[in-house]
Order: sequence, then structure tokens, then C-alpha cells
Amino acid sequence: MDNDHTIEHARRLFMEYVNQINAMETKPDFYNTLTTNCTTNVVRHIRAFGGKVAYNWKILLSGYAPQYAYELGGLDTSLPFDELRKRSYINPRAHSIGNDPNFSRMIREELPMPVR
Repeated sequence: MDNDHTIEHARRLFMEYVNQINAMETKPDFYNTLTTNCTTNVVRHIRAFGGKVAYNWKILLSGYAPQYAYELGGLDTSLPFDELRKRSYINPRAHSIGNDPNFSRMIREELPMPVR
């Protein structure tokens, strides 16, 4: 997948979230552990713009969602999953960065990224 295609997918996913946020002004959307939670919402948003992702038990048990994203190629698959998880753990770095205005950029430095 070329970089322009990846950027377009990210833009579409972001706009899908913006649309949901705007719609919630007039019609609130409440979480439900099984049907409307952080991981099922991601699937819904990806599907809204034609993305392909199937529901899977790893979405309902959201602790497994990163592994499912890895299996679908949405994360860096050049590393074994356990190594990727280990290298992606940002808590110590986040604590050391504190309230720096560049926090968002700094916590992402040197993180593994999907190979496209």
C-alpha cells in the first residue's frame, strides 16, 4: 500500500470519528461492553468507509485487539508480536517526558511502525 493510500485511509477514519462526535450532539451513543465499546467502534468506523475487517472474538475481548491488528497487518509485522509489544511499551518514556509540549511526538520516537 503506498503512502498516499495510507494517508487517505487515516483521513477517512479520522473523519468517521468526527462525524460520530458531531452526531452525538443530538443523539448520544452509550457504551455497551459487548456491542458498542472502544474496539467494536473501531471496526464500525473502518467499515463505514469501505475498509475490510471482520468481527472476531479478539475484538469483544479487547485486550486481544492489538494481536488481532497485528494478524491483519495493521501493525509492524517485521517483528514477532511479543517483541513488538515490548518495544511499544511507552509508559516509562511518557512519565519521563511529563507535560512537555512535544509529548505526542516524543512518545512516538523510535516506535516500530507498520511496513507498507
